[in-house]
Amino acid sequence: MASQEDKQNDEDDERKSNPDPIPISEDNKTKLYQEACTSRKLIFVRELVPTNQGAILIAKTLFNNEYIILKAAHENLINNKLTIKGHKTHENFLNEYDILKELNNRIDCPVHIVRLKGNKFSYGGMMFFSLEYGENDLFDFCDTLLKYLRKNNLYNNYIPELNKKPKEIIQEYNVKDNIYVILIINIIQQILKTLQWLHKNHYVHRDIKPENIIIQINYECLISCLKQLQEKHLLDILTISQLLQILKQNHCLPIAKLIDFGACKRYDVNGNNFLDNEYIGTSTFMSPECLLLNNIYLNYQNRNTNNNQITLNSRTLEYIEHYKSHRYYDARKNDIWCLTRSLFICIIDKHYGQWLFNHENNNSNLINPESFGYQMINQQLLNILKGHNRFSCNFTSLISCRLFYFFSHVFNFSHHIHLNSIYQYEFFSNH
Repeated sequence: MASQEDKQNDEDDERKSNPDPIPISEDNKTKLYQEACTSRKLIFVRELVPTNQGAILIAKTLFNNEYIILKAAHENLINNKLTIKGHKTHENFLNEYDILKELNNRIDCPVHIVRLKGNKFSYGGMMFFSLEYGENDLFDFCDTLLKYLRKNNLYNNYIPELNKKPKEIIQEYNVKDNIYVILIINIIQQILKTLQWLHKNHYVHRDIKPENIIIQINYECLISCLKQLQEKHLLDILTISQLLQILKQNHCLPIAKLIDFGACKRYDVNGNNFLDNEYIGTSTFMSPECLLLNNIYLNYQNRNTNNNQITLNSRTLEYIEHYKSHRYYDARKNDIWCLTRSLFICIIDKHYGQWLFNHENNNSNLINPESFGYQMINQQLLNILKGHNRFSCNFTSLISCRLFYFFSHVFNFSHHIHLNSIYQYEFFSNH
């Protein structure tokens, strides 16, 4: 928890000179941001992205030219507790600051949780707080990494012969063919261990998605190291563990940071109750039990897509019926589901060229990815993984065989997940 001294510092900052609010338009908002940064001995660089409550900015410190992120929100939204498009803006903004302050003050706080860079402050009708810099989210990283790997002949979207068995595929395994997959899984493992720590300390993030995972990486350093290994023909003989260790020693292993704690919640520290009944997060990544808190989805089996009646299998329908009467979910397992969905999309959607979702359009029993079925893909996904040779053979190596098990375990309805086995899951064992 924040100390009394921290709270006093915050109050002192808020009492500092704060000019009267001015109307914030496109013409004067840049000036306001510049003046707000100057008041804190910062240099305004640019607006990164607008948000419902204000904006996310990039700035630099005058002292050492260190880049930082500034989050800004309109004070009238916070003080009057206004809601925009269903978002409790005042709660999210202040909650993120308070939660991060609590977490950052802990000695054992994981390095993969974003750090605050100072106390919150007000200027010109807006409230600000600063965070350590990170501009590239996981989706950006996937696209940029693939571009660099292809440009430097370090990428091979290897697909084995369709009639080969998993053991034969494993024997053909090559680290070079899986650099992209190895790095993505390593990032997911960093976040998975972070979630384990958060859940152990009764915090649940509640909005895990690729956009809320930023990556700190020097691409030139990473590619240079990989090319040196390639020139020495080491990529053909290195194990995954050896490759990751070399990248770490050369300071070019990507570091993941979990951000956006606006929806984060601390649960009862005196018990083990993580049950939640709040519909919160990003629908594309939510677990089915969280989605089904929205009444729209309870009657989903009556919807049409492309003029074809959508039919969900009996197990999914039974699941929907169950949650009509049990309107709650385990928030920790929803976090795990969201992270697994992120991994699935980064591996399948990016690495295998959207083959799965193109295939869906040709199968009347599968659901268009833009519809609710994209979230309710659990049992249909398992059927594809287990029953369609072309897709299952795209998983090329022991990593991918273990990925298959991991996806199957989590997507087989998340209320069956055994959390301890997931937290400790080793994608790279024996390699």
